[in-house]
Amino acid sequence: MNINNKTNYKDFDEYLQIFKCVIEQGYPILIDHTIEIYLDKYNNYDPPCTEPMVSIAMKKVTDLPFDLIIVKPDYMDKLGNSLFNSFTKEELFALLSHEMGHLAAYYNNQDCEGVAEEIIADKCAYDLGLGVPMIEAIKKMKEDYNYSPNSHFNSLPGLNKYSTGEMDKRIVELEKLTTITDATM
Repeated sequence: MNINNKTNYKDFDEYLQIFKCVIEQGYPILIDHTIEIYLDKYNNYDPPCTEPMVSIAMKKVTDLPFDLIIVKPDYMDKLGNSLFNSFTKEELFALLSHEMGHLAAYYNNQDCEGVAEEIIADKCAYDLGLGVPMIEAIKKMKEDYNYSPNSHFNSLPGLNKYSTGEMDKRIVELEKLTTITDATM
């Protein structure tokens, strides 16, 4: 697997050093892929990124020989601050892992959408030991979605496919996995 960090975020370089081999072992379908982490500070990507996945949204580019993970650092929280900066490093790692999970699901022909697809992608973060940070990242997104009239969520086309109820379902599924793991230790 060839992953190129096209951003200036050093945390992403660290993520690649820590998790690249683990991703290849757990998701061998991605071994032959080139994935680029691309910065879209001004939402110039065509078509525009419409996912309210905070700062990171995976895009499949069928006419190009690689897949893109789009990083959107301009996502604002309820106080007008960059929410991207409010995530811990582990939460950013979980968000990147979640996007890798979308790619793996796509190439494994796991045909689903909505919350079911998000739960499959969340499991990648869990599989990489990032279940708890993924839960915390979802909670931050949910809080912003609930309380911010200027939330990035509110400016997105197709917003109706997301809801705090769906975020709750994702959290519950991740907590079930975490509880099972804790109980077997």
